[in-house]
This record gives sequence, structure tokens and C-alpha cells, in this order.
Amino acid sequence: MTTAALLNRGSENEQSGKPTGPCVMVLFGGAGDLSKRKLVPALFNLVKAKLLSDNFAIIGEIRPGSGSRSGSTTNAETSRI
Repeated sequence: MTTAALLNRGSENEQSGKPTGPCVMVLFGGAGDLSKRKLVPALFNLVKAKLLSDNFAIIGEIRPGSGSRSGSTTNAETSRI
């Protein structure tokens, strides 16, 4: 293991930082697999850790004809944290 990896290893479970200010995040391909598996859970963890402002918003862009209607509904329901 490198020195940097050893130094960072001890702080993996520590929470540090302060909440963000007002912010809007735009997700291109908001109904895609990456959003569903990685981005939405990561944002959920930030909300749970109180590291996102109450004035935080997500705008998801979905191309017409991409994905199924049920997938879009599921992702919309998932994003209501």
C-alpha cells in the first residue's frame, strides 16, 4: 500500500466537512443506470449525513425515447428523498 493510501485509510469512516450552500445539480441521463446505481444513493448518503443544504435541487434530463416509462417513474420516485 502506498503512503497516501495508508494515511487515508484511517479517515474512511470519519465525517468531515460542512453542509453546502444553495445548489442545483443537473443530471444528464437522469433515468440511466449510473444515476440509479451510483448517483442517487450517493446523494442520499449526503442528505443522511446532513452535508447538503435544504436549498439543494436536482434537475434530471431524460432524452425522449430513451428508457422505458416505468424506469422513469421508478427513478422519479427514488429521487424524492
